[in-house]
Amino acid sequence: MSKEDDIVRLLLLTESQNEGEQLVSLLRNRGYATRAHHISSNEDLETNLQEKDWDLLLAQQEAHGMTAAGVIASIRKSEKTFPLIIIAPAADSETVTAGLEMGASDVVPAGEDQRLGLVIARELASLSERKKRVRAENALEETDKRCQLLLHSSRDAISYVHDGMHIYANETYMEMFGYDDPEELECTPLVDMITADSLAELKERLKKVSSGGSAEEEFECECTTADSTKFKGRMFLSPARYDGESCTQVLIRTASVDSAEFEERLKEATSHDQLTGLYNRPHFTAQIETAVAEAKAGSGDRALLYIGIDHFDKTRAEIGMAGGDRILKQVADILTKLCGNDQLVSRFADDVFTALVDVQDSKQAVELGTSIQKTIAEHLFDVQEKTARATATVGISIIDKLTPTANEAITRAHSAVEKVRDSESGGNGVHLYDPARDGGSGGSVSQVEKLQRAVEGERFKVMFQPVISLMGETEELYEATMRMLEEDSDDELPPGKFLEIAAEAGLGAQIDRWATLNCIKTLAGHRAKGHETMLFINLTHASVTDPSFTAWVGKAVKAAKLPPESLVFQYRELEVVNYLKKAKESLNQLRELGCRICLKHFQGTDTSFDLFNHFGVDFVKVDGMFTRAMEKSEGKDEMRELIKRLQEAEKTVIVPMVENANMIPTLFSAGVKFIQGYYFQAPMPSMDFNFAGE
Repeated sequence: MSKEDDIVRLLLLTESQNEGEQLVSLLRNRGYATRAHHISSNEDLETNLQEKDWDLLLAQQEAHGMTAAGVIASIRKSEKTFPLIIIAPAADSETVTAGLEMGASDVVPAGEDQRLGLVIARELASLSERKKRVRAENALEETDKRCQLLLHSSRDAISYVHDGMHIYANETYMEMFGYDDPEELECTPLVDMITADSLAELKERLKKVSSGGSAEEEFECECTTADSTKFKGRMFLSPARYDGESCTQVLIRTASVDSAEFEERLKEATSHDQLTGLYNRPHFTAQIETAVAEAKAGSGDRALLYIGIDHFDKTRAEIGMAGGDRILKQVADILTKLCGNDQLVSRFADDVFTALVDVQDSKQAVELGTSIQKTIAEHLFDVQEKTARATATVGISIIDKLTPTANEAITRAHSAVEKVRDSESGGNGVHLYDPARDGGSGGSVSQVEKLQRAVEGERFKVMFQPVISLMGETEELYEATMRMLEEDSDDELPPGKFLEIAAEAGLGAQIDRWATLNCIKTLAGHRAKGHETMLFINLTHASVTDPSFTAWVGKAVKAAKLPPESLVFQYRELEVVNYLKKAKESLNQLRELGCRICLKHFQGTDTSFDLFNHFGVDFVKVDGMFTRAMEKSEGKDEMRELIKRLQEAEKTVIVPMVENANMIPTLFSAGVKFIQGYYFQAPMPSMDFNFAGE
């Protein structure tokens, strides 16, 4: 283990304190600074796994009424990845094999300190290498993010194409071809944007670049926009890599590219938000960096205002996407009027605005923030011949010569918003960030800020858990589940840790589309290898209430040449009940596309069964509380009764959270078709489970 890893955080399961201290001494004698905790109970283990990070477990086979197998199962269930070493009275072949099968890194005989020391050194070195790799991957992602920003703000029209389909296009490219929605362009082949006269040459040039025969191809072509307008341009094709994939970079320049009018139009497109007309986030962030540099040079202080619309996701769900857009436009008008046309105002995120204003002192900044907060709260928003109300929370940070970075200035203002929302008021207030009182530049970053950065940097990954037939059939079914990668660590957060925050921050729809698009691409590649796989994709209420989601899915499925019946979209029962009208429209439209529907977290109430009267459901996944209750006799009876009712309703039943073999006979005798759980397989990064073997 490298010196930079500093302290080894050690979990111990030993019968006596003295035995544990001997193990700590062993590590310290080998040069490891060690901080140890002796596990005293299952509750103690659960608490420490949730609250702290650990580097190593040393466990006797049994101590304090606990077993090494049980401890390892708890650690693996918590999805921690540190090494686990069992110390056994004897380490014969059978004992070692059993330990490895339960998830241990190794099994070492008691008393063989030299061997144990070598095993510990090996495992800690491996852990250190994994951490280095994660840090390197994070650094690479940060570099990619910066490159993405350069592409985004480039005046050249640039896109990346893989197998003829767009996987990225900057705003200049979208503006040139008349597209507003990036997802719509992703589903549009490059050949559909070229006239028939130029098509043959385009295909020939693409073939040369993709085969490695040419570093760059350049030719004149005639292009066609989304509204069928034609224009002549010069296309440059070159091999590239984007998001880990080999692809082709496409750069297009028009004949009028040097004209002042075109330059001005490109500048406007790359620096402004299309909905509100305000500046966009990249432009605002660049200006903040300039303001921080000027403040350090002594040119005067300025105030950064972070204005978040309270509960906007809920408001938009009630009044619709168009109504939400009208509110955002009117808020933009309010901010422009109150801040003044000569001040910098931007739409920073979906429901967040920012302003950089000249002020005499912090008192004047608070007065402006209060004026904004009160004006929005008192304003009657005109929404499609109706009126609506909204509130906003304003966080303020002062940019002066002591402000360390632009990112810190934004983080401070955002933290001020979170301080108001975490108070009894829950929002609709103003707070000025005070470095001395609120934590200074070393203050912690809020969960919302972390999530926003994760969304911007696409710090997510998709895992796949098999859904297994109890009837011996070899159908390949998987459920896709997301993980969010924590900053500066190798920890992966499960959906329950961030999706609720995403919904509050209005990021649910963006995350849903990212996950769905990646699932579609992965499934298309998997099925191309000959697999007849179905994939369950989880959606939040943000997609239930988004009227454009179904059409977007249709385009994505068509572009991927994927059979729509291979996709099963999962909705939580509670969200369907809360948004019944919109859910009915959304789910029925998905079924019309040919996709299948699964209702998950099914509660089994009369209201639950009434949902079948509103729309068709192909699968029903019962709530995990029924599985957990099966450890008691009455729980088994309750499960049998629920399954019987669902079978009478002609629904295919899935039982999740099957964690031990004792549950299977009851489920089999009840006629359950599919089960899912860690007993068979935890979520894994690829779809390579051996269904035939099970």
